[in-house]
Amino acid sequence: MAEKNVFVNFLKDIKFFILNILFPVECLGCGKENDWLCSKCLDGFEYRVEDRCVVCKQKVHFGKTHDECRSETSLDGVIIACESGDKLLQNVIRKFKYNFIQDLHVGLSRVFINKIILSKQQGNMFLLAGGFVVAPVPLHKKRLRWRGFNQAELLASSVSNFFDWQVRTDLIVRRKYTKPQVGLKKKKRVKSIQNIFDVDEFVSGDVLLIDDILTTSATLGECARVLKKKGAHRVWAMVLARG
Repeated sequence: MAEKNVFVNFLKDIKFFILNILFPVECLGCGKENDWLCSKCLDGFEYRVEDRCVVCKQKVHFGKTHDECRSETSLDGVIIACESGDKLLQNVIRKFKYNFIQDLHVGLSRVFINKIILSKQQGNMFLLAGGFVVAPVPLHKKRLRWRGFNQAELLASSVSNFFDWQVRTDLIVRRKYTKPQVGLKKKKRVKSIQNIFDVDEFVSGDVLLIDDILTTSATLGECARVLKKKGAHRVWAMVLARG
């Protein structure tokens, strides 16, 4: 087993060495060296001002799901940090997920932190009031081996450390492997992710789900469903942007 771990670590070192050659460390926004996302470009992200219900897409206070829309999702609300038209943010997220630039989680987690601080300034205090357990959307072991890390887990851990929140990276378990859902319509997405998540323990209180992109909300909704089935009171989600 020890020899296998040494070999796996050796392969990871080779991968990161090659990536450093192919993708030298420079800001993806302005090209500044030695930083994937410099502070100036990070501060330039366009944070979302107008929130909408995840179901009907109508305006709503701080992303809360309308009462009349509750039958369509188990999510009590979804907080979207930035506007979807922010091209730099979209590029950073793609590099993070598909070019395996793991260090980008530092800058991207700061986007979440800034959004939460902004929400406090706008009078939305419920996240900072405490009581939420933070949980990342899990990857299947096959996808995790391919990417080498779970991007949602890195983001959730960084945000939780900053605010001293409890994070549970093992709370939700992904039982089944599904093919990438890029390009699928909502009905097909919903069908493809049915019963792929599980929670192995009783959950008390509230849960804040963390993921990178919101497309149809099917994945987050399924996570919320299994959490509430095991006792969770409220389940909110927070993402960087809409896909």
